[in-house]
Amino acid sequence: MPVTISDASGSKLVTVGVCVGTHGPYSFVVDTGSTMSIIDSSLAGTLGLHRTGVTALGGMGCAQSGTVVSAPAMSMGHIPMAAQSLVSASLTNWAGTHVDGVLGSDVLGRFGAVKLDLEKASLTVAQVQGLPPTRHELVIGKKGAAPPASLLTTNPVVTVPMNVVYGPGTIAAYTSVEVMGHGPNAFVVDTGSPTTTLSTSLAASLQIASTGNGTPPGGIGCTTDVPTLGPTPVALGPASQTLSTLRSMPIAGEQRVGITGGLGLDFVVPYGTIIVDYSGADLTIAHG
Repeated sequence: MPVTISDASGSKLVTVGVCVGTHGPYSFVVDTGSTMSIIDSSLAGTLGLHRTGVTALGGMGCAQSGTVVSAPAMSMGHIPMAAQSLVSASLTNWAGTHVDGVLGSDVLGRFGAVKLDLEKASLTVAQVQGLPPTRHELVIGKKGAAPPASLLTTNPVVTVPMNVVYGPGTIAAYTSVEVMGHGPNAFVVDTGSPTTTLSTSLAASLQIASTGNGTPPGGIGCTTDVPTLGPTPVALGPASQTLSTLRSMPIAGEQRVGITGGLGLDFVVPYGTIIVDYSGADLTIAHG
């Protein structure tokens, strides 16, 4: 599926066209860092989506509540997606860019694995969409795992274990990251964020000085600037680079307990491709 890649907050933001029922396509962020998929409240009202409840939204700052709505069958181009619940919330901007919605891991994880190729501007899924999780389950990744062969067309730069947390209506993916040689730190795999984000507590413990303020790296209702951090070494297994601009933000939500950051697209850009393998519980960075 082709995606749109735009510059945001000094890095990249990836969106894909999503049809809701027979309407659209609308611009949705491809966001493995979100445990629930979201639709802008104004669009939900325009489409007349039925409200079914209220839920709390946590994440990298800007936590708030949202209304749960029932959406009809959706699609990304020729890729069908089943009818499901979405969270209706204000999406006035996402990293300074207007978007209509967010495709989170609750949707993406049901395809088994997804490949995001920034050079070819494409999103590839491993299989047809499966059923949503109905119970709580933690899948702990193991060393030596590999992504589906159909998604890996070149030798990977690195493949590391990933932990996947399933729950009714939610899926979350985390991995271990070193920051300034310190770790392991549990980071959300966050393709919805143009920049890598550190929790305020981790930035303080490592004494990483703020260099000013910048736009939020993406999030619900984020409208105020957040602290930026200076060049900082970040490592994912043997893959390491110094990221020039990071964000420091509080982390909220029950599913974020123990999480100290989010691995954003700025880490992926120099390589080009990221494969998030939910079924195999592994994360791969590759060239092409």
